[in-house]
Amino acid sequence: MRVPTALLIGTLIAACSTADHPNSGSLEATSVEAEPVPVEGLDADEEYDPTMGHAEFHVTIADTSHDFARLEALMQELAATLPASIDMMGRRYHPERDSLLLPFDDADELYAGSYFPRRFPSGDLSIEYLDNYTTASPGAFALVTGIWETSQQADSALRGLAPMAPSAFTVQAELFLGCMH
Repeated sequence: MRVPTALLIGTLIAACSTADHPNSGSLEATSVEAEPVPVEGLDADEEYDPTMGHAEFHVTIADTSHDFARLEALMQELAATLPASIDMMGRRYHPERDSLLLPFDDADELYAGSYFPRRFPSGDLSIEYLDNYTTASPGAFALVTGIWETSQQADSALRGLAPMAPSAFTVQAELFLGCMH
């Protein structure tokens, strides 16, 4: 059994050797003119813009904290008072990881056990990572009370929120709306 194995290994080494290859030992840089790759939704004469798929929104935030439980209690209070629903998009807080995550057995295998951000306009309440919407320290949570298309919508929501959440504020955020898979 040793001889056939040794023979097989020797044959593989010889076959992979570059000594007899015509370009052995020389690497030449060559340039190839690439054909433009069409981007869905673009005309042939349009250029790709890396900001495509992004949009500016106005995000109302009731409060921020590294203490998830405090924000969760405030979210429950606001849901009982405001005409708004809680939508955590299936994510839960995992204290052992100090993280907001989708269930590990989530149907979306790519994001199971990971965080998936809220990105589309709605007046739902949810707790998110603050750095998805503005510069923030790592791990800071935000109690988001809405993502709005216009500053007028956000300002109106903020006025209704102020009596119950005096530290509420609005940020303008560029959010990616394209496919995240």
